[in-house]
Amino acid sequence: NNPMIIGGAFQLSPPGIAGIDTYDWRFMDLKFENSGAAAACGLNNAFCTSGEVRDILFLRLYVRRYNRALYFGAGTLTAGIDQPHEGLAVVDSQLEDIYGGGGQNIMQGVFRKLALMGTLLRNTTEAEHVTRFLYLNKSVISNNVFRETDTGRHLIKLHAPNWAGETIHPAGTHSEQIIISENHFHGWLEDYPVAIGPHTDGFDQRVRDVIFESNWGNLS
Repeated sequence: NNPMIIGGAFQLSPPGIAGIDTYDWRFMDLKFENSGAAAACGLNNAFCTSGEVRDILFLRLYVRRYNRALYFGAGTLTAGIDQPHEGLAVVDSQLEDIYGGGGQNIMQGVFRKLALMGTLLRNTTEAEHVTRFLYLNKSVISNNVFRETDTGRHLIKLHAPNWAGETIHPAGTHSEQIIISENHFHGWLEDYPVAIGPHTDGFDQRVRDVIFESNWGNLS
């Protein structure tokens, strides 16, 4: 009986303005269903940002039929002003049925101190990866269920910034200090359900210090 928002979208933090950040917000016990009219950050995103965000809790949300449920990328962040998004927690939620083809993922972003826990993320058969992390640091992904990705795509895709540096990331930045534990993965074995490393051949993107343990796979 939670409140339902039809076609709603939240765009947090304006771009390129020092000191104007969204921080210490809570989104709890809400349902979001896209009607095709939502627009945030140029696409049908349920939540996204054009600047830096910090200390945001997403708790017991149900989100379906958007291009992306949670989009916190680096492309809209400003070098010299913004840092990776920090202190986000996605807990006990259900995010599903993403559409829109290539580039659309249930969750995508650059994060420090991310906690993704107890959440069902399912069905990107009309989109791309279930989750895509372009940068992670000091983060935990635990006790989730990942399932139903598009052919040739991943349930978790984890890489890092280009080693030479890009946008807000200085040269020599790793994705590191990450725990991926006690998750359930449902997918196709030949699609590499979990991909950790450069996002494709020919890129120097370095990931280190990852604990991957006690996960369960139902892989065909």
